[in-house]
Amino acid sequence: MNTLILKFSYGSYDLANAGTAELEILGNFLSSDFDTDYVRFYSWIDWLYDPKYISTCGNASELAKIDDVIEIYNIFDEEWEGPYFAMNKDKFAKFLHEWRDLVNLQPKTIIVTQHHDGSLTLEGKDFPEWASQ
Repeated sequence: MNTLILKFSYGSYDLANAGTAELEILGNFLSSDFDTDYVRFYSWIDWLYDPKYISTCGNASELAKIDDVIEIYNIFDEEWEGPYFAMNKDKFAKFLHEWRDLVNLQPKTIIVTQHHDGSLTLEGKDFPEWASQ
């Protein structure tokens, strides 16, 4: 198992530690490109399932749809030869929903664990007093 750790700082999550280059790419996407506000969140979900669009990019990440797999690349790797994060589209959508739900509770630390089968689980630590878990 490998982990990705993100820390809450000044209203957003910053990448603190990644166990693999692939998880670092996911962490950069979550901290730099992915937004959990309602409109932006659903624009990402719409993109996942719209067959017209096969790629998109943000500040740190390039995303590509290849069949039912989402691949996330470091936008600064011009050759697309470096490592990348990949996940089944439906599992990725489920993960993004879980991420949004957890982020809305504003834990100080989020730990993403990647299991041997490639699945991801989320854990929040140090929740504010107002957050009910």
